[in-house]
Amino acid sequence: MKLSLTLGDLLVNAEHNKFTGKVLIESQNSVQWQLYFLLGKLIWINGGYHSNRSWFRILIKFCPEINCEDLGSATKSYYECPQYQTLYLLASKKIISNDKVKLILETRIQEKFFDIIQEHKKWDVSYTLKQDSPSNILNYGFKPSLVIIDYHAILKNIEQDKTFSQQSIFKNISLNHAPKVIDSQKLQQKVDLDTYSHLIHFFDGKLSLRDLALRLNKNVIKLALSLTSYLTESIVEFVEIPDVNNNITLKKYRLKCLKYHRSKAKFSVACIHNNQQINQIIDQVVTRSRGRFLAIEDEFQAITSLIEYNPDLILINVAMPVVNGYELCSQIKRVAKFNQTPIIMLSEGKSITDRMRTKLVGASDFITNPLDESKITKTLEKYTANLTKSEGETPPVLAFT
Repeated sequence: MKLSLTLGDLLVNAEHNKFTGKVLIESQNSVQWQLYFLLGKLIWINGGYHSNRSWFRILIKFCPEINCEDLGSATKSYYECPQYQTLYLLASKKIISNDKVKLILETRIQEKFFDIIQEHKKWDVSYTLKQDSPSNILNYGFKPSLVIIDYHAILKNIEQDKTFSQQSIFKNISLNHAPKVIDSQKLQQKVDLDTYSHLIHFFDGKLSLRDLALRLNKNVIKLALSLTSYLTESIVEFVEIPDVNNNITLKKYRLKCLKYHRSKAKFSVACIHNNQQINQIIDQVVTRSRGRFLAIEDEFQAITSLIEYNPDLILINVAMPVVNGYELCSQIKRVAKFNQTPIIMLSEGKSITDRMRTKLVGASDFITNPLDESKITKTLEKYTANLTKSEGETPPVLAFT
């Protein structure tokens, strides 16, 4: 049965009628999404733009340490939705927490909902309902106990952020498009040297806005809006880029994600901190100083991420939610490759006890709150002054080509 209605109406009707089955959403632009329902509850969404890119990007964001290949044949393509099955197995084997499952599902669905709503503004979109039995839905590999999706909250979040959609200049631009500098001379005249180098480095037509938002640790809508003037002045254009290959594994994809661009980096810094705003401040200072930066918000992933990233300097928040920063510092110092790596503690304390404890766990120094750019800059100058990376070693970016 084909219907002509909005996404919100579809979801309300499905919930009201306790619909079980699949809804095929098809755009006049030949893009398709598949929504799966069980007794009126939305349980998964497939298809759309960059389905594989989106999936890997979300995994890297919320659980970069996992290796889905270890799950074996259970995630093969004979399942109706192998990505969902992967998520279920990660949860059932307690490789990731229920909270992370919820974040992954909500992030994926919000991305897809946003794209469907944007598509509806440019093209005719049809909805085809294919009713099915609960037993068949379960046979597809779905587990109703995994998590309940609150689509009302997701739609509300999208509705609250209208700024991108309301800008006429973004009418034909998607968050899946990649920004590319097309007039470097005009850009050089408009911005300082640091900003110019940063924009040329990242806006090369290979990374979508969503990819860049993850790499730069920024809100994707704010990132898009920050490019408005460059778009208006024809300094930057947005280009379509393909999805990644269906046959790629997460292991290979992660290697692609850490592929280096050919530009110089003087040093690398990793910060283990649960405050996103603090990480953004440090990221800005490090980038301006020609360094590369990694934010680690989950202390349980810290050592794995550090080994992969191999930074020249490590910053650790003392007051982490679960593992004490001093304890984490001691664990890092037990890893041979970090014996000589300077570790700086970010702490509220200024007492002699705090100073002694810093030394006891093997840290080189500490910075007291409030944390500001001047303190970070002085620390970078002190501990990275003599570091110079090799010609080919540069900031890791999400490179999918």
